[in-house]
Amino acid sequence: MGTWVLHEVTVPGRQVAPLINRAAKIAKTTGLFVGIHGHAADRTVHPMIGFNSPIDEERQKANEACQQILAAAMSLGGTVSGEHEIGR
Repeated sequence: MGTWVLHEVTVPGRQVAPLINRAAKIAKTTGLFVGIHGHAADRTVHPMIGFNSPIDEERQKANEACQQILAAAMSLGGTVSGEHEIGR
């Protein structure tokens, strides 16, 4: 798959499923792989966006998809930092 962009967001407990649904829509519209893993106890979600690293256009799409997921988390009452503070 090349490489990935990984971040973390934390949302209120009832907003985890809506966030995952929004990430799935972002994956569908961008054509990128978006994997989700996280921690139920602290409601931290790690979106991982896979893309073909040598292609600049895909890298840009991955960064834009990440920004969309971060914005979605904030719109659901969450933050863009959690257990690891601010990601790379």
